[in-house]
Amino acid sequence: MQTQEWIIRRSESIAEGGMVAAKHPLAAEAGLRVLQDGGNAVDAAITTALAMGVVEPYMSGIGGGGFMLYHEAESGESHFLDYFMAAPGNATPDMYEIETAGATDSLGFRGIKDDANLIGHRAVGVPGLIAGAAAALDRFGTISLAEALGPAIGFAGEGFPVSWYTMLMIGRSMETIARFPATAEIFLKDGRFLPNAGNPTGPDKLVQSDLARSMQQIAEGGASVFYGGAVGQAIVDELSAHGNPMTLADLTGYEAEWSTPRRVSYRDGYELVFGPNTGGTTLAETFNLLEHFSFAGKNATDPEALHLFIEAAKIAYADRWQHLADERTVDVPWRQLESKAYAQQRVADIDRMKATGAVKAGQFGNVPAGAPEGDGGCTTHLSVIDRHRNMVSITQTNNMVFGSGVTAAGTGVLLNDTMVLFDPNPGRANSIAGGKRPLSSMTPMLALKDGKPFLTVGAPGGRLIIGTVMKVIHNIIDLGMGIQEACDQVLVDASSPKIMANAAMGEATIAALKQMGHDLAVREQGFLPRLFATPTGILVNAQTGKLHGGADSYHPGVAIGY
Repeated sequence: MQTQEWIIRRSESIAEGGMVAAKHPLAAEAGLRVLQDGGNAVDAAITTALAMGVVEPYMSGIGGGGFMLYHEAESGESHFLDYFMAAPGNATPDMYEIETAGATDSLGFRGIKDDANLIGHRAVGVPGLIAGAAAALDRFGTISLAEALGPAIGFAGEGFPVSWYTMLMIGRSMETIARFPATAEIFLKDGRFLPNAGNPTGPDKLVQSDLARSMQQIAEGGASVFYGGAVGQAIVDELSAHGNPMTLADLTGYEAEWSTPRRVSYRDGYELVFGPNTGGTTLAETFNLLEHFSFAGKNATDPEALHLFIEAAKIAYADRWQHLADERTVDVPWRQLESKAYAQQRVADIDRMKATGAVKAGQFGNVPAGAPEGDGGCTTHLSVIDRHRNMVSITQTNNMVFGSGVTAAGTGVLLNDTMVLFDPNPGRANSIAGGKRPLSSMTPMLALKDGKPFLTVGAPGGRLIIGTVMKVIHNIIDLGMGIQEACDQVLVDASSPKIMANAAMGEATIAALKQMGHDLAVREQGFLPRLFATPTGILVNAQTGKLHGGADSYHPGVAIGY
């Protein structure tokens, strides 16, 4: 059968001053204006992040949380800020009823009665985004939290035009939205219908008046308005009335946490920089293994190159499910997993021409193996580089599309469903505990070359985030691609026993991988359902000093600069 090939491609964005790459043009433009007005990378990133929670509310917002990496070019120092959501202090390992033995929920865990950890009030964890924004600006910003909130407040109060993608995301979630009147009132016309992006007279506007008032209160009174004032009290009242154990003390006691990010060297002069409790350890382990192989002369569809990438990632994922969890509460063997010595030991398990069957995790302790994250989580990512070449990488989330579905009445704050990220089975590394933060697949990344800023990259997409970010970095460093080509050439994901494969790699490559023993799920790339996570990033050209921005071609994200 002969048919037409539908080719979707973006051009690469190039700029000399500064650049913002984000998943919505309006938020990216707001961040770029901050850079043009003299603000630094942190100023622009936090402004963009807060705006993203308004113009892309199904992915993130002040009812969620995230992670930020920051590299200061002058000092050469890097910093990591964890403002991910936490379990309420009174949460317990057995707080959800496992209803059906052998069943699985969307994340691979056994079925939970009423999906209580996924949808509704009992799924909500303690939000961290406002705490993170305030902490980042207090330490490294030159603008106030009120100034950073300005564009977000404007988008919420005045509204913004609904795009085809916003319409699509609301449409796919209408069943959940309709369950919660306060949410339906915001996102559905007359509480019942889809907003229309295709009106001949212009698209409908999405107005979030309550959210604008809440953010204005935060702008005037500071982060404490969210964590102990009127907004926070309204959130706690909403949740406690429906069985969530969160108290005001959970909010007042929440802190965004600074730490020193970890690094692994890679090949000739590269350093990969990442934060704990993210996908970074899995990425580090994968690249330590890839370092043992040469990819000189290989291209994106070379079967051996794809095979080696798959095999290295399979080992790292096996260790992830077995060992990784919140390092503040669990003794995670990350030093071993991220070490060159461990990679030297495990590389012997990789056959250059034959796929490994069941991959065993390294033996560090006796914690029972956990379950993989799901591939349906929805987040957002943004990258910023300023005129001084300071770099920021932020990934933030409400977790699943539209989070828990719950909006705290009168606040406009759509709340996360963090609790589904925990293993509901007691006694495992990632089991629920009061105040604990769940293992996250979010993987904001920075890379240095010879100690200088080189790359900021990340992606939304649940479990698929890690593999996508790894593949983009691998494409750039090992296969010599530019940032846009690297974003478009994500061809495989090895985070499940059946390897996800992009049909665009071609029949010959697919046949060769199957001949090596890989069990492939071959799919066409498209707008929905997505095939992989959707990467976004900015690359510094070492020869010219210019910034090159890229974004997944099947998503409305964009890289813009000046």
